[in-house]
Amino acid sequence: MKGIGIILMVYGHTASDGVHFVYLFHMALFFMLSGYFWNDKTIESKENVFNFFKRRLKTLYIPFALSNVLFAILNNKFIDLGLYTIDSAVAEVVGAPIEQVYSIPTLLKNIIKIVFFMGGTTMGGATWFLRILFLVSIICMLVRFVANKTKNKECFFAGSIVMAGICAQVVSMKHIQLPVSTQSFFSGYVAFGVGYYWKRYDVNTWIRKHKTISLPISLIILLIMNVLGSVSVAQGQITNIGFYFVCMVAGWIFVYAIAAMLSGSMLNVLSILGRHTTPIILGHFLAFKYVTWAYISISSMEMDYLSSFPVLQQPVWLWPFYLLAGVGVPLLVDMAWRKCRGLIRV
Repeated sequence: MKGIGIILMVYGHTASDGVHFVYLFHMALFFMLSGYFWNDKTIESKENVFNFFKRRLKTLYIPFALSNVLFAILNNKFIDLGLYTIDSAVAEVVGAPIEQVYSIPTLLKNIIKIVFFMGGTTMGGATWFLRILFLVSIICMLVRFVANKTKNKECFFAGSIVMAGICAQVVSMKHIQLPVSTQSFFSGYVAFGVGYYWKRYDVNTWIRKHKTISLPISLIILLIMNVLGSVSVAQGQITNIGFYFVCMVAGWIFVYAIAAMLSGSMLNVLSILGRHTTPIILGHFLAFKYVTWAYISISSMEMDYLSSFPVLQQPVWLWPFYLLAGVGVPLLVDMAWRKCRGLIRV
């Protein structure tokens, strides 16, 4: 499922007409997966809690910090190469954020903000997910740890999910912008909690038994939801919490039913992608630039459009190339890096 999820995430950053549909469930799917694979042994001892925290630092915080620090250091080079623009007129025409040339003090300030989870970079924009998942995981761990010491631990945890749902609703309705864009925390926490109970009640067994029915029904539900409202977990914007819940559940069933029907080489490919989701999250925006540059080189477009972010809005038919590059380039780079690192160790 992670393999399908990462494909949907990269697709969601292209200019395809189906992006609105994918946004209904693709990020909630990742938070649900994290909750689904939660193990209560994590909170059985202080040592387990500490080990869990260390794993989250290694798998979420360090990739976030290192990638964004690198992108911050390369900021001026990105401007020189035309990947960023500092011209407001160009930015408005090509659809790009306005960047600034970093002085040494500005660079150091931004690095400090990144290290303390208080900032990020345009090229590392998709890494917001790593930051929010880190916060959601740690808070959920603490809530489960406290709940485990109460008489009604499941009611305690379920209550925290309900409270997060209420907060998600308020944040969305009032368009509240929280510090360092943490407005997505509440919707992420809800999805994490739903994933936890999804495994607890073994819903996937039912889906596997009825996958031929589950797939079309969940697709129909999502198509209806696509007309009725929208979801943007990154912005903390949902039509309402009930709508969000239906979308994430239908999205999970839809993706799981597809995964259950796959076999052979396709399943192996998705398994590989599932094991390399982090480098794809880190690198797909930069990989998109290869496609943008290639199209500009063979068309009559001005090179200013190279700063379009994250992709060219036109022509729409470029989305398969963006998808292939966004998934394939980071994957190949990561596999090559792992191979070289293995040879060095030998």
